[in-house]
Amino acid sequence: MIGWVHEQCRAWSGAMRRVVYGSKGYPPRPALDRLHELGFTSARRWHCDTRNPSDIDSTSMLTLRAIRALGRVHRDILFAHYLLDGTAIEKARVLGISRRAYYARLARASIALADELRRRS
Repeated sequence: MIGWVHEQCRAWSGAMRRVVYGSKGYPPRPALDRLHELGFTSARRWHCDTRNPSDIDSTSMLTLRAIRALGRVHRDILFAHYLLDGTAIEKARVLGISRRAYYARLARASIALADELRRRS
């Protein structure tokens, strides 16, 4: 994981969790089961109206837009890693991959996101 990308993703995920879940921060644990059935990017629970940028700071909004520009596999792993509570093994199971593949995808998504963020800066 690229350090500066990780920090931007942490800031983005905190802002997104506050927008989607309010002060609670994380979805309830059954969200993992629900997302397993629906898929990460198609689950209605993940949709939030980000047209009002006053709810999200500019860095988090830039990160969100960059993540949305990535392919589905990269988006899914970033959403799982940064927005869901749970262990890597639980998240990998939801994604239908091994723990090793989870970390490999996360590393590739980090590189893709770094490229996209540089392009947008």
